[in-house]
Amino acid sequence: CGGGGGSAESNDAACQVGQDNDDDGLVDCDVYDCSRNPNVTVCGGGGGGGSAENTNAACQDGQDNDDDGHVDCDDYDCSRNPSVTVCGGGGGGAENTDATCQDGQDNDDDGHVDCDDFDCSRNPSVTVCGGSGSPENTNATCQDGQDNDDDGYVDCDDFDCSRNPSVTVCD
Repeated sequence: CGGGGGSAESNDAACQVGQDNDDDGLVDCDVYDCSRNPNVTVCGGGGGGGSAENTNAACQDGQDNDDDGHVDCDDYDCSRNPSVTVCGGGGGGAENTDATCQDGQDNDDDGHVDCDDFDCSRNPSVTVCGGSGSPENTNATCQDGQDNDDDGYVDCDDFDCSRNPSVTVCD
């Protein structure tokens, strides 16, 4: 039940290459095939053997709760989780609100400022960045000549269009 039929993301090697191997729009440990698979140990979640590290309490207790080798805000389960507010993104302050996503600062010290930071542009609770409210994944948005999701790719050059099985306007 992946997306477009690429190779499976269901082993340690495939879950840490930084690519969307199964064409579902998600990469590595963001894919349930990786994070919830007991045979995958690099993501924590289901495979690490520990308990979850995805709450404010677990993300500031100084423990590697999910046994993935990353502690608290250095763990993507904490730093890239929009419901965890104690981390933000890169270890600094949070960059995940309308206010912090338009203040011209790199609040989370990850090298990306405001809407150029995925913590802003891909966060559904942030409304000031085009990406959160304007997906590029339909026939209409994949041929309008706009970078609707503000990811730097337009129409069929965007994997959200070209690798989406429901979009038929891209080859």
